[in-house]
Amino acid sequence: MSKVDWPMLQTLTLEGFFPTDADHWPAELLLSMFCRMPALRRLVITAALTHYTATRCCMLGSKPCAVTALQRLRSITIAYPNPNDRVFSIPFPDLTHLALRDWPRHYDIVAHKYYNRTFRSPILSATEALSILRRLQAPVLATLELVYFADEADDDLLAFIANAFPKLQHLQLHRYRSSSDETVDHRRIARTLSAAQSLVSLRLNLDFQGDPGEHNPDLQVSRDVLKAWCSQLSTFGWEILSALELCASLKGVALLYRGELPGMWAWYSRSRQATQECVYDRAPERRCAGSLPSLWALTDSLVIVTRFSRPAILMGHE
Repeated sequence: MSKVDWPMLQTLTLEGFFPTDADHWPAELLLSMFCRMPALRRLVITAALTHYTATRCCMLGSKPCAVTALQRLRSITIAYPNPNDRVFSIPFPDLTHLALRDWPRHYDIVAHKYYNRTFRSPILSATEALSILRRLQAPVLATLELVYFADEADDDLLAFIANAFPKLQHLQLHRYRSSSDETVDHRRIARTLSAAQSLVSLRLNLDFQGDPGEHNPDLQVSRDVLKAWCSQLSTFGWEILSALELCASLKGVALLYRGELPGMWAWYSRSRQATQECVYDRAPERRCAGSLPSLWALTDSLVIVTRFSRPAILMGHE
């Protein structure tokens, strides 16, 4: 791929599993590939990391480099980003969407033996996330998703997010506690984020103490426990919404509820209505090559799906 020109390619997706030798992948190959994609506007790298790897996803490495081909990106999604990656120092004048996330979801890796035995989840710390966002030059950023665990930089990170992006409309935070003893101060988090005056929607997974997780008879998580937690979560939701009263444009707040499969975003709106939205965001998808369009119909989108160390290239429009 790094030796082929892709003049019309607008979307590049790398997903599945990183091979076991991912630690030795040279960033120069990715750089060479990006330079051959002048029309690239959307980049998605959601590849799981097995226990055989020790690295994070690093697109350009830590050495200075000129990557004008990436400056026109409008959307970037990266699972397990390396905070030292030079890509976050590139000016992105058109970037409206940024997701620094996990894959599979961190809560799935923690809760399920299959995921836990297969994958690791090196999510960012608050300090690392703050270092990335402070370097980021994205004046029109409208949507931000961030997955991290709290540390001493937590307050600074939340305050920076609320004040650094004047056009931010949609924010999704998955904030994990630094220890199991931590009690989440959801009102403080909401008050800090209330400085984001342009915010329209806010989704929060705050890893509350006492969250029973999914309905699982083997773990003796009963329906009664889940029902009680759902009621408690509702109380948290309305309290968070109340603490965000300074956000005049905010339409509602959503909290993650995993008592049913798939998980739910429980929405609490300014109209005092509560609704639910399914979360179809779990294990890496299984794609069927036979369901994709003809190769000759493809011009602007490329998906590379890796399964362990055996890659398969699939192409298709979004």
